[in-house]
Amino acid sequence: MEVGKLSVEQREARGKGAARRLRAQGKIPGIYYGKGEEPMAIALDPRAFMRALDPQKKQNTVFTVTVAGDAGKKELTAMLREYQSDALSSALTHVDLVSVDVTKDVTVEVPV
Repeated sequence: MEVGKLSVEQREARGKGAARRLRAQGKIPGIYYGKGEEPMAIALDPRAFMRALDPQKKQNTVFTVTVAGDAGKKELTAMLREYQSDALSSALTHVDLVSVDVTKDVTVEVPV
């Protein structure tokens, strides 16, 4: 998988039970949202997500997200907003992706 390219599936089921079933299948739930856009529930492979992160930029990687859903495939541009991980195993449990307009400036925090 290339850096910055991510494939996700759109999901309809929401809630704690649906998220647990998704994690049992080896995927993690997530959300894609942005200014003026309707939030979209997504499911993604955690290993593919970690491979898509740029080794230099880490969490500040800009992704080209391919969404497979009922209406076909869509190409979106997103950036990692937040993620949650399990305290004991450090496995990813949830990912928030935010829509990015590549023509506008974005303010991000860079860990030192």
